[in-house]
Amino acid sequence: MWNGNSYSVAKISLCFVAKYFLQNLEKCGIVLFSWSVTGLSSINPAKTRGQVDRFRAWIPDLRRRSVRDDTREVKINQLKIVKPTPSISSMPQPKETLSHFNLSPQETDVYLALLSLGKAGISLIAKRLKKNRAGVYFHVKNLMEKGVIKETRAGKALQYVAVAPKDLGERFEQWMGDFKSLIPWLESLKKVDAETPVIEVYDSKQGYFRIYEEISFGPVGSMFRVLEGTEALDEEFSLLPQEQWNVFFTRVAERKIETKALFTVESTNIPTKKLTRKNQTAMAVRVWHLRLIPESILPFQQLLFVYGDKIAFMFPRTSLVVTIKHKAIADALATMFDGLYQLGKPAPQGWKGIFSG
Repeated sequence: MWNGNSYSVAKISLCFVAKYFLQNLEKCGIVLFSWSVTGLSSINPAKTRGQVDRFRAWIPDLRRRSVRDDTREVKINQLKIVKPTPSISSMPQPKETLSHFNLSPQETDVYLALLSLGKAGISLIAKRLKKNRAGVYFHVKNLMEKGVIKETRAGKALQYVAVAPKDLGERFEQWMGDFKSLIPWLESLKKVDAETPVIEVYDSKQGYFRIYEEISFGPVGSMFRVLEGTEALDEEFSLLPQEQWNVFFTRVAERKIETKALFTVESTNIPTKKLTRKNQTAMAVRVWHLRLIPESILPFQQLLFVYGDKIAFMFPRTSLVVTIKHKAIADALATMFDGLYQLGKPAPQGWKGIFSG
């Protein structure tokens, strides 16, 4: 036999169990619940069709797990699914979406008005939108040409009806399918452009910063090539602040980007003069495939990078940077670099060995 206190305790316990169950469903993004101590008042469908479908698929299982006590039974099939009233922040933005399908904001207003009116003439549409009839008629004609609304006749009066959103969606999907079928042909046209090198010229420090950013954000485990002489290395370390060099060195090391480098022997004392101890360490811990060559064999004083499908010629004294993006050219220059690289003397420990020596 249950007394009043026992019933109250059971009722409160039931509500907390229900609250816990419903809140966990809500966290999963399945449904939004409104509830009270007296029981469930309503259940709103989720925002997306996929979420609603997942919820419906769970209904049989939820029915089997319905909550029961001696005084009442709460079952899923007793919950009323109602149309949600979304807040302003959660409202869809139809003008922005439909603009991608060549509908202006004014045309979208007319289309939405017709959806809510069902069937209407120019006067009624203008009244709903609080616009003049001439302007509404202009947009209606455009929408008819685009196939978004249709014209009907009720006696002598012309009326207009919006094409169902579902039909529009199917039409858009068909257009997307047609476009995807064109992609191979469009890509074949692109080959002509791909054969043309893209050349860019920078005459400021910003050009250097851009190259360092591209290299340091390269694919993890990738490799770039660098050829540099004394003059370039001396000027290069003066272009950017020490903090920025540390960012560049650290990022290259963290991303395990390897450096295949050929420096002149005479340039190897430059980093110890130009870099802080911290940056020397950051530079040394990178993965280096370093070789050295005397200036008597290679009197090269500038800076060259080869990375991906791009090459960069850099002239630090004048802050000039010239880049060429072209896979065949980059591959050819990489092959030439690799041949020259064989003439250099290996530095097995990379810059770590040079700094400690």
